[in-house]
Amino acid sequence: MKKILVYGFSSWGNVAVNISQQVVQRLTSNSSVTTRVLSTCFDENQFLEMVGEDDYDYALGLGRYPRGKKIRIEQRGFNRKKVKTSEVQIDIVGKPNYEVTWEIQPSNDMETTDDPGSFVCNYSMYILGKWATINHKKFAFLHIPKTFSEDKAVVIVDTIIKEQAI
Repeated sequence: MKKILVYGFSSWGNVAVNISQQVVQRLTSNSSVTTRVLSTCFDENQFLEMVGEDDYDYALGLGRYPRGKKIRIEQRGFNRKKVKTSEVQIDIVGKPNYEVTWEIQPSNDMETTDDPGSFVCNYSMYILGKWATINHKKFAFLHIPKTFSEDKAVVIVDTIIKEQAI
């Protein structure tokens, strides 16, 4: 059986509820699925320590998207992060981006997108995209709109885990 990690983020700043945290907390954790809620901060160590805890075959990140009606299947993490009002590189000598290595097929409630922004979701995608590429692991990231049905999001993520990873 494959080992799967699913992570989301805690609330931060003016965001009192992060739907990614709510969804992660409702997923069934068992011997093959591990769930984590991480701090919403630019901390490379929290991501690398998390994947270093076990020999995961798959990692799926969940983040909160401030608008939209569909879950976004992000395709790549970029070498950029937002610092105050400007963007800077995450890794000065690193690649411009890392593609996801786990191809998730969209359902009616999902769409594929190419730009996850420059906040912590993108940061995690870049760090874990590099990890997945180097270690030959499967990695994907979903942005869930803040007004999306939590119940529906849980069903979608559970289905992805069952159909595509196990």
